[in-house]
Amino acid sequence: MKSAPADLGDREIHSPNRRLYTLLDLVVMLERFPVNVLLHELNHAYFAASGTGIVLTDELKLVGRGAFIESLKGLQELCAKHGLYVPMRNFQDLVSTMEVSEGVGKMDFPSGHMLSTFENAIQQLKYAVEGTYFMQVDSRYANFMEDTTTFGPEIDASFSRVGYDIRESLQCYALNRWTATVFHCMRILEAGLRALHIAIGLHPVTEKDRDWGSVIRRMREKLADLKKNGLPADQCRVFEELIDSFDSIRRSWRNPTMHIENRYDEAQSGAILIATGHFMRELSMKFDQEGTPFSPPSPQAP
Repeated sequence: MKSAPADLGDREIHSPNRRLYTLLDLVVMLERFPVNVLLHELNHAYFAASGTGIVLTDELKLVGRGAFIESLKGLQELCAKHGLYVPMRNFQDLVSTMEVSEGVGKMDFPSGHMLSTFENAIQQLKYAVEGTYFMQVDSRYANFMEDTTTFGPEIDASFSRVGYDIRESLQCYALNRWTATVFHCMRILEAGLRALHIAIGLHPVTEKDRDWGSVIRRMREKLADLKKNGLPADQCRVFEELIDSFDSIRRSWRNPTMHIENRYDEAQSGAILIATGHFMRELSMKFDQEGTPFSPPSPQAP
């Protein structure tokens, strides 16, 4: 196999925070994977010393041992980053044995025992990676697997509790789980509905009274009382538009999503995902997830 092109050297493919790998990443990882090279070098050193009468001096053995230990530590770190904990422990144990310089536990370098121990560790690594699978993701949506800021920093700051559902909605969309995308969007929007319920002057929504129809009905009744008690017309209009929007969402998206008869395709779920982001950003500029309104800035004194 040809070596990877030099311009691939800057690819950060071993980041512990990565969740998504391209086919190119896998090829680069295979090219760089040091197991085969390391095994070849160890075999060469062992058979050169034992089969051809070549005598390695203590100095050469010390240098070779140190380089081999560093290579093992690199393999240990690589396994840890990718969650391959059994082979990681095998390499860790081998390093510990190699670092014993005196006594019963000392392992000569090179030696047949070291070679067989290392080969066993490699076999365990192969077993581990055989159980790792990759799912193809459309390149148009690959960033959704790792970028959780698509909805904007305003929502992150004002509605931090919906972070989980934002991530899930984006990842479901990237994986072509269209109906699941809409489901998580409805959970995101419900956080906005509950915040509005408080912002208009009602108690926090509980499990017993969280039905969207009931919540919206109570808000309409509360708004009617506020109008009678002289709430400024511009504020009434804001509340009324938000309530109407939630009622439209309830009838068009929320209720159908909760029943098995309805499914969503890519275009429908994409439109709902975008609309959810826009609507939540609008809410996040008016109040936070606790229903606490944001006061407009005070006019500056001349």
